[in-house]
Amino acid sequence: MKRLTLLTFSCILTILAGCSHIQERGTGKEQLSNQKIKIVNDMRKAFSNQEWDSFQSFFTDDVYYKVGNIAEVEGPEEIVNYLMNRMPETEYKITSMTDRAVWELEDAVIIEYDMEINRERDNKTKEFPCVDTFRFEGNKISEWRVYPMHPLFITDED
Repeated sequence: MKRLTLLTFSCILTILAGCSHIQERGTGKEQLSNQKIKIVNDMRKAFSNQEWDSFQSFFTDDVYYKVGNIAEVEGPEEIVNYLMNRMPETEYKITSMTDRAVWELEDAVIIEYDMEINRERDNKTKEFPCVDTFRFEGNKISEWRVYPMHPLFITDED
């Protein structure tokens, strides 16, 4: 399974090498329209503020959401159910997400970031790299995949 995750990450990097770079942390560079990046950022803000009705409005009715190999759901309501009900079971709380780079393609956005989580029972903090891909149908997110580089999001169960 780890080999598959590394292969997937390699594929993402290959895609990134061939696309137009839109934003990079600390540079303030913007080269093309960043309309879809704005949509993703607005969705992430609604998530952070737990504005669930607004959050759901960014997705197609049949949006596909996958986190590592531990979660796979379809539909905006199911994403909210996962985020509200499954995430707390991990004992971790997301404390920050710091973007390293963001790319916008014609129908996709790719974000590389560092995620920081806190395990509430002992107050231990972990930081790890993560990549999210967002595919669009028009101005709605139709697919959201999260590639966290942390064992918490990898299971050996079939």
